Parts: sequence; C-alpha cells; structure tokens
Amino acid sequence: MTTRYAALAVLVPAALVLGCAPAVWVRGTSSDPVLGAASITATGAQAAPGALALAAVSAGAFVAVVAVGRRLRAAAAVLMVAAAGAAVALFARVLLAPAEAVGRRAAEQVGRVGSVPAEAAATAWLWVAVVAAVALLGATAVVGWAARHWAGLSPRFERAPAAPGDGRAGQGPVSAWDALSRGADPTADTPPPAT
Repeated sequence: MTTRYAALAVLVPAALVLGCAPAVWVRGTSSDPVLGAASITATGAQAAPGALALAAVSAGAFVAVVAVGRRLRAAAAVLMVAAAGAAVALFARVLLAPAEAVGRRAAEQVGRVGSVPAEAAATAWLWVAVVAAVALLGATAVVGWAARHWAGLSPRFERAPAAPGDGRAGQGPVSAWDALSRGADPTADTPPPAT
C-alpha cells in the first residue's frame, strides 16, 4: 500500500466523521418537569465530543506515521489505531443508548449536572458517523500494518554528516551566526577559526 492510498483510506473517513459533528445525531423528548415534553436534540459534538477529538488524533497520528522515521512509526501507528478504536467505542455507546445522550443534553439545558430521564432515537447522521468511524478503524489497522514495510524518509530530510576533524559531529555546516560567534566574518571566503 502506497502512502497516497493510505492517506485516502485514513483521511477520508476521518473527515467524514468530523463533517458529521454539526449534524443532529439523536432526537428525543424529556419527561423532566422543568422542560415539560420538550423536544431535545443533540449534535455529534454534543453527544460524543471526545470521540470527535479521537478521530482528529487518529488523522494526526497518520501524518506522523508518514513523516517520522522507522523508530517512531510503530508508536504513531499504535496511537492511530487506538484513537480510532476508542472513537468507535464512544460512537457505539451513543448508538446503543441515545436516551442517555438526550438526557445529558436536557440536563444541560435546565442547568443540572448528570442526566434526566428521556426517550430518544438515533438519526441517520449517527449511523453515517458510526460507519465512517468503523471504516477509519479498519483503515488505520491496515495502514499501521503496511507502514512497517515503508521506506524511511528520503535523504534530503536527514542531517548532514559532520566534516572529518570537525568537533561538531552531526551538526552540519557552520551557520553564519556560528561563524560570527567564533570571530569570523561570514561574508568572507575564509573558513572560521577552529575553537
């Protein structure tokens, strides 16, 4: 799997999950005496705010999987899959208990902490978000497995080796600021004095 296909496989479902956030995911009524029989709705951002953040973390971890070297790639891949899995679990919680999400939203509207009794049903947007989150989990698992075989970063991103005899191993060429600090004119053609 190439990084281009991996990007499509991970970022498209992540964008779909985040795009569903402003839509109404659950709709219901509360039996609270203060609210009466008011109709209560909860958007994705209200019903599962942590899950949306986890989907964003999963997408960000994918960028790290592509950008880092071999050593950090495994850790980024584990984070990517774990965040997607946690998002699926939170979305499934809203899907299995939509009345709980509506009850929390109703309690917020009357200034209470916790939840109030409510009846609710999931909308199509919640189903779209759950399917997208499951697709994100599957894609991150496949990409995490395939990333083990990807080559590292190209040489242009690696640090230049130090010149022989230079006491600054691994620091690359002398910058103009370092040359000036050593008493050399960085605009002159002569090398800086050794320290």
